[in-house]
Amino acid sequence: ELVNAVAALSDGQRVATGSHDKTVRIWSVAGGAELLCLRGHSRAVKGICVLHDGISIASASDDQTIRIWGPNNFGLEDKELAELML
Repeated sequence: ELVNAVAALSDGQRVATGSHDKTVRIWSVAGGAELLCLRGHSRAVKGICVLHDGISIASASDDQTIRIWGPNNFGLEDKELAELML
């Protein structure tokens, strides 16, 4: 799927992408594996920004919304989140 935006998380080990398929995805830099797929926009994601905490992400979409994605709304249990963020 067409990637419209990329931002590196502060650890340098992961990147976030925003795509034409309406998703925000987090990827491992080292292996290229998809770690997480976040859905919520109704149109293409055109912008991505990592916030000051180094983990939370802001995404801007053609649906005229900005969503904030962070540890509290990734939809994961604490244990799953801890494993992802290692």
